[in-house]
Amino acid sequence: MISKRLTCIPFSAAHYEVFISWITDPYFLMQFAGPRLTYPVDRAQLDRFYDDPNRFPFHVLGRTSGQGIGHGEVLCKEESILIGHVM
Repeated sequence: MISKRLTCIPFSAAHYEVFISWITDPYFLMQFAGPRLTYPVDRAQLDRFYDDPNRFPFHVLGRTSGQGIGHGEVLCKEESILIGHVM
């Protein structure tokens, strides 16, 4: 998705280091992911977390900087579509 202010691209392993740098303490991580991830987050945890064919994570880029500024996911669950894990 592209807008005048944001660009959302599929989240991949190439974004892991930026994502990990945003998780500054265990309290923030608990708010973001609940008990599914443990602090400090590592690449193996993210591989397991996103190894779900019904989970579609995305990386948000600032339009002027092109730098990562956020993260979220779309989760398809039964007959619902949920937006979650947004930061």
